[in-house]
Amino acid sequence: LDLLRTQMAISMTSLWDRMPHSSYTAAAEDIVRSEGVRGLYRGLMPTLLGILPHAGTSFLVFETLKPWTRDALGLRSERDLPIWARLMCGGMAGLMAQGASYPLHVVRRRMQVQGRVVGQSKYHSVMHALLTILRKEGFVKGLYKGSSLTLIKGPVSAACGFTANDFFKSMLLGTAGNPERCPPGGWPDGCEVVRDPSKALKKLTPIEHLMTGGAAGAVAKTVIAPADRVKILYQTNNERPFCWRGVRRTFMTIYKNTGVTGLWRGHCATLMQIIPKSATTYTTFDRYRHWITVSTTLDNVSIRFLAGASAGATACGLTYPLDMMRARMA
Repeated sequence: LDLLRTQMAISMTSLWDRMPHSSYTAAAEDIVRSEGVRGLYRGLMPTLLGILPHAGTSFLVFETLKPWTRDALGLRSERDLPIWARLMCGGMAGLMAQGASYPLHVVRRRMQVQGRVVGQSKYHSVMHALLTILRKEGFVKGLYKGSSLTLIKGPVSAACGFTANDFFKSMLLGTAGNPERCPPGGWPDGCEVVRDPSKALKKLTPIEHLMTGGAAGAVAKTVIAPADRVKILYQTNNERPFCWRGVRRTFMTIYKNTGVTGLWRGHCATLMQIIPKSATTYTTFDRYRHWITVSTTLDNVSIRFLAGASAGATACGLTYPLDMMRARMA
């Protein structure tokens, strides 16, 4: 779906005259017909290489900042953190994660739309793509092209996603707005009733974990979908220089050609991909963290990073064909 979304994104403005895919089904059929089933996984390697530092850094920073913020505010539990504090922690996590993995996201988009953008180089591997972009376009204007837009969009997305996930969990656990209930040390363990320790510890079921994670991902992606589409347009066109005036013109071009709904072009494909991906990421993070904790003697920082990276890679591998379709349709 990510591939379909990207290819539809680059086809819906006056910058490109043709519209190769009018639906997800048409895009998927075209990919399989012209490239085979393997075409649905083109660009998977840079995606995996990018998701490891991105997901690892995201969870590491967020799960580290929450207890620091709790202590700084003098709160009893992380569950008592106000919304603004969670948004701040999530935003910082998104900022650092995007900065660490951005060049690989550029490579992923370029490989997903190879042959569909006039003048674009042919990339044979991740390393070849990185070196070619660096040599022809430079570090800032090539590998980090459009990064200023992403470094705004990324923190907003991460802040919304992490905060929504925590909020939905608190709703299911019945702890939203109730100071008498708090977690025994973290979300994976659910929560306990402080005044009655004899009661059994309440935990989220696996289905509830999937529900909260999927809903959090949907909220985050819906908020930043218009900026994400414009970002893809710049990432996939190596002949179009990035500038904020150009970003405004691109928004206006999309609006004039396709209306307000055009800014969310391919968003259905995004949700079809992000809901299972986000649900898998948040759910498996808790499981990976528990497994690494009991199986190794690593410190908390390493455990958080490895658990986040493993969760991101697992979700990415399971949902990548959807990611490809989204890229073709963006």
